Amino acid sequence: PEPTVEAHFPSQTAEPQAIATQFLPGDLDAVADELLRNAPLGGCIAVVCGTVSRAQHLYRQFTQAAAQLPDGPNVCADTVLLHSRFIASARQRTEQELVNRLGKDHSRRPQRLIVISTQVIEQGLDLDFDLMISDIAPLDLLIQRMGRVHRHPLPAAIRPSYARSPRFLITGAADGDVTKAPPRFPTGLRMVYRPRALLAATFVLSNHLRQPGCHGVARPHDVPRLVEQAYNANLQAPSPWAKEWEQACDLERQFLQLQSGRAKTYLLPPPTLEGINHWNDTQGIAVEGVAHSQVRDADESYEVILARETAEGTLTSMDPSAALDGVDLRGPLSEKQARALSACSLRLPGWLVQPEDMEAMSEETPPSWSSSPWLRHAVPLIVDANSTKRCVSGVLKYDPHIGLTAEPHRKEPP
Repeated sequence: PEPTVEAHFPSQTAEPQAIATQFLPGDLDAVADELLRNAPLGGCIAVVCGTVSRAQHLYRQFTQAAAQLPDGPNVCADTVLLHSRFIASARQRTEQELVNRLGKDHSRRPQRLIVISTQVIEQGLDLDFDLMISDIAPLDLLIQRMGRVHRHPLPAAIRPSYARSPRFLITGAADGDVTKAPPRFPTGLRMVYRPRALLAATFVLSNHLRQPGCHGVARPHDVPRLVEQAYNANLQAPSPWAKEWEQACDLERQFLQLQSGRAKTYLLPPPTLEGINHWNDTQGIAVEGVAHSQVRDADESYEVILARETAEGTLTSMDPSAALDGVDLRGPLSEKQARALSACSLRLPGWLVQPEDMEAMSEETPPSWSSSPWLRHAVPLIVDANSTKRCVSGVLKYDPHIGLTAEPHRKEPP
């Protein structure tokens, strides 16, 4: 008889954990007030904003108000901003520092840390927060974020008094009361998520929290049922929401039809005896940009390398890296220097810049970059001595504490 191998796996069943969940009436002003109320008491708090602009706005609003507290300078120093419009090297350093301080090993856990972030905080980072405040989002994303609250079994004395039990607050959806008119979601959130997903998340969670004896979301017990309800095609919203719900469902159907049509463009034909070499030819995806869209169906964005031109005309790095200290980026670069410069990349969303902007930036590429495999296809975003760049679409500015901001001619989504 053939030998057999028995495999024994540890149980993956987690202990049920109830996350005290509630809607926070108001918008970013209410979030700032909540932070100001809790900051003097210590603890590690995360705020997850749906857009970079909202995260930047909240960071400014909170730190300006926190500076007036008796312990204001320390509160501001304990506040971190994280999003995708920092250069890659700076973002990586911030993420690593957060993992070191907020991971399973609590020996380095700070007495207070406030992290204002976007969705990047939920992408593969092992972090543990005492309290989380999140913009409204599709229900599965909200539940994923809940997994960052009391993630590890830390000693109770380490948690602040207001968060001895896990707490999760949701903003951007009014008070979540299904007996009232549906919430008017902030413009920026409506540009990131489709309305049907936001309405469904608000309705399903609100209805769940209204049940007798319910004190929040019990993980993992409640998760499958809540997610199934939110994505059930037959979900019926409350009568006060009927008009907005029907409009949202119509938009959802249109979106799915559009996605289906796009998918057919890249549908591979059945395999034949001739093999698969003809697939690319028949689908017309030899062009790199088209092939890229085959695996990533998302809004257009552009990757650039950030550099600053001094008043003397020298092109310098925006990263305080020893490898690039005092180096003129227009001159010859060693492999180490080119690799360090490639880490000064960031992505510009398509709504932020126009194709004409990208063409103009491409024309500013130093000729020496073409000889480096790290920079051969790179496009520079060269800001002036004040860290600003005037584009067709508006004015871009990079701040090492805020990241890239924009004052476009057409108003940036809040």
